[in-house]
Amino acid sequence: MEYAIIWKNATTEAERQRLVQSNGTRWSVFHELPYFDMIRFPVYDPMHNVWMGTCKRIVNHIFLPSLLNKAKLTEMAQIVSNMIMPFGIDVSSIARKITTGEGFSYLKADEWRIYSLYLSPLLLKGRIPGANYDNWMLFVGAIQIMSLPNIAISDAQRCHEKVVLFCKGFEELYGKASLYGNIHYHIHLFEQMLDFGPWHSHHAFGFERFNMDLKSAKTNHKGSIETTIAHKVLRSIHREDFFSGHLPNMGSKVDMEQLKSVYVGNDIYGLGQQQYQNAYLSHELEVSKDKDFSLVDFVEYAGSLDGSSPPHHAYGFEPLPCSTIQ
Repeated sequence: MEYAIIWKNATTEAERQRLVQSNGTRWSVFHELPYFDMIRFPVYDPMHNVWMGTCKRIVNHIFLPSLLNKAKLTEMAQIVSNMIMPFGIDVSSIARKITTGEGFSYLKADEWRIYSLYLSPLLLKGRIPGANYDNWMLFVGAIQIMSLPNIAISDAQRCHEKVVLFCKGFEELYGKASLYGNIHYHIHLFEQMLDFGPWHSHHAFGFERFNMDLKSAKTNHKGSIETTIAHKVLRSIHREDFFSGHLPNMGSKVDMEQLKSVYVGNDIYGLGQQQYQNAYLSHELEVSKDKDFSLVDFVEYAGSLDGSSPPHHAYGFEPLPCSTIQ
């Protein structure tokens, strides 16, 4: 509040910019509300705070300049390119971007999420000093808990303990000058989870993906573009709902699969089964000698690869279906 009042009383724009850079605070009408808690009421988006913030900053400003050289980046990219990931997780772009530019260039938020949660524990082990790796794994362990769709208070407390240890270790390793706003706010993530629930309830991934869908809508850039995009989005939503539900009987002369391909597309769930096998599983299927286990059925649990049924939402505690082992 004190810094906000100082900013409000500044008489020049240059002085206000200097105060923002030094204190990170501006005056807002919210400060006038007697019940407004400036620490707990703002909701920090985990997508920008963690993956586009801390994760990206540590890799680009700490690991790349001094701990990861081009040879190590090439090794990491080769390992990722040879990985077979679950259906729906594409790491081919990450493998390419690891060696692009100075390294890890142009990664999107979801790619930072996949890298930090699933790839970094393997890729960084033995390639950065042990103390740096252990500190990074405290961060990974914390965000693994935060990323769960459902968490108990005990989980949130365990996450907070890891965050505190990570922040203390970060300062010891890299110095107080390396601390910045995102690192500080990690300490308040525990209170945010208690107030607003796990990240799945308020992160920005859904909004960003919907923005991508909106930008992909084709328009002629004439007239009311907003109305055109709204019509296209609503039409797409309702036609997929129509074909995913119980279809009416339109007579023997109507091929419903052909009709669906016209209105929805041949495969509304992404890669088809044969295309997915050719892209990711061909080598694994060739060398596999275990005749009692179906790799395709195992991967298909994430959803029908031919698009005939919607994907399952796996949370990590369900037993695998019987069809995964034949």
